[in-house]
Amino acid sequence: FTPATTQCGGEGTSRLLGRAFNSGLVPPRGIFGTEPCGGSCPDETVEAIAIGSEYLGSGLASSPSIHIGNQEVPGKVTVIVQQSTGAITGNQAQTITGISNGEVSWQEYRSE
Repeated sequence: FTPATTQCGGEGTSRLLGRAFNSGLVPPRGIFGTEPCGGSCPDETVEAIAIGSEYLGSGLASSPSIHIGNQEVPGKVTVIVQQSTGAITGNQAQTITGISNGEVSWQEYRSE
């Protein structure tokens, strides 16, 4: 969340970050996919860079909820958040190792 720059601007803006949990870095293929870098890539062998965050819009975003749904692409999920303005957004994301149904504690790591 980035607060508004003016004193009267109460909303600010939110972004959803997509990082690998074990390193804190953006995975090479990105959680939100990749985008062409148009000749400004850091490495000449790379044609696209990973997308590390998604703009969510005005307002403070809720904690993200993950919807698995019918996965046509393994590991492809929808990340749903609600802004303090009432707007609800759903962004497509790709998990690094896939995902399975069931509750998992934040203390538990599943390496399936």
